[in-house]
Amino acid sequence: MWLSENTMNNIENVYFLWGRGKTTIANILRDRFGFYVYSADEARDRLMLVATPEKQPYMCRDFEAEYGVSSFWELPSEVIADREVHFLEEMTPMIINELDELSKQHSVIICEGDIDYKQIIEFSDNIVYLQNCGTKFDWFNRPDHDNLDYIRNRTDIDETQKQALINQAYASVGNNEGVLPDYVIEHNIKVITWDDNITPEETSAEVEVCFGFCELTKPCYSYVMGIDESVLSLTKYGFDVKRDGDNYAVTFSKKKAPIWEDFISEHLQLEYWNEYFVDGKIVFLFHLQDGIKRYEIENYENDEVVHLCEQLCECKFTSLKDMLLENWFYRENIGEK
Repeated sequence: MWLSENTMNNIENVYFLWGRGKTTIANILRDRFGFYVYSADEARDRLMLVATPEKQPYMCRDFEAEYGVSSFWELPSEVIADREVHFLEEMTPMIINELDELSKQHSVIICEGDIDYKQIIEFSDNIVYLQNCGTKFDWFNRPDHDNLDYIRNRTDIDETQKQALINQAYASVGNNEGVLPDYVIEHNIKVITWDDNITPEETSAEVEVCFGFCELTKPCYSYVMGIDESVLSLTKYGFDVKRDGDNYAVTFSKKKAPIWEDFISEHLQLEYWNEYFVDGKIVFLFHLQDGIKRYEIENYENDEVVHLCEQLCECKFTSLKDMLLENWFYRENIGEK
């Protein structure tokens, strides 16, 4: 089951963290920006419950029973590796379906955890690989991972056998810290390297810059007239819509701007216009007799826009800036009183 381009286009606001330390970095970014974090590792048990032998045969197999072992990490390393490849291939479309739904509710999602990279790379550039060049990382010494105490505490095998199983478990998760996977190099994925002397906060700051999160989190503002209550439906896509009499003050992320323009183009009354602030610019959308006319202006300068506004509202404006700053919502949000 492979992903369609349409499905992937729906999750352009999802950012993927791969490699080592991804959970720690994702949680730091969540705490800083309020982003939603989706853990692919935590999703495993949940998605296994809805997997079917017809669609997800590897997810449904009981490998421990098949190989006669008492726990997963006692399986041969090559079996674990092969099972992981097929497991991720089957699970990734299920993850993307969940992300598709979540992307309607959250402006930015960080997806961290193992996933089938082949199905993601083709469609998304929002990927960072975290490369560990330190010596202190221990895959099993994590609160969100299995530890190996159950092997150490076994009474049916001797110490030599216990150590052999522990060594096998470590071999299964890879003994290649600091080595970049071939696919990272082949597809020129952005790599951020960390080691024992680099703090998680420093690494998260690099990820923040790489993904452009500071710019991404600058909100867009629009005070909209000539729209009915259907604008309230945008709240399910993460828009903040506040009623102001018959009008609405709307705040949304830059990533949602295409949704806003599509909505305005479909619902704005004839001979009304809407403007919204984004990235230091103002986008004007006029609903004229011959359709929607769009302008993107900077520094409040565009005589044609001023003329259209004056024509539609049958009044004169000293300047575009003065016209906009008459509105309380814009004064509050662009810092001019």
